[in-house]
Amino acid sequence: MEVNETNSSYYYSQPSRTAGGKLDKNAFLQILAAQISQQDPLENQDASAFVAQLAQFSTLEQMENLNNAFSGMFFLQAGSLINRNVAVTDANGELVEGTLQKVTLQNGSVEVMVDGKYYALSDLVRLE
Repeated sequence: MEVNETNSSYYYSQPSRTAGGKLDKNAFLQILAAQISQQDPLENQDASAFVAQLAQFSTLEQMENLNNAFSGMFFLQAGSLINRNVAVTDANGELVEGTLQKVTLQNGSVEVMVDGKYYALSDLVRLE
């Protein structure tokens, strides 16, 4: 996030967003850096607030790492289901039965291909 002064007024560029409009960890760092650079040196910010923000960032990063690790684990586990007969629920809530043909990892989400169509791993309701 860039903060610039022009004629005593401030403007900033929007932080980067991920697919789906969510702010990513780089956006958090940009906001934090802009906040620090715009502090009034005559009025110190409470140091505990700054430490709390850093702790939030650290927690966010660790949760992201954990999520990536789980996605990889689910991907490997789902790979063992290839060529098995399964049932998935489609977008309309209807049951689709077929053979699991492929497993992919798309944007951190495991997807399975059943008879030529992709479904989220969470749509898997039965395997034989």
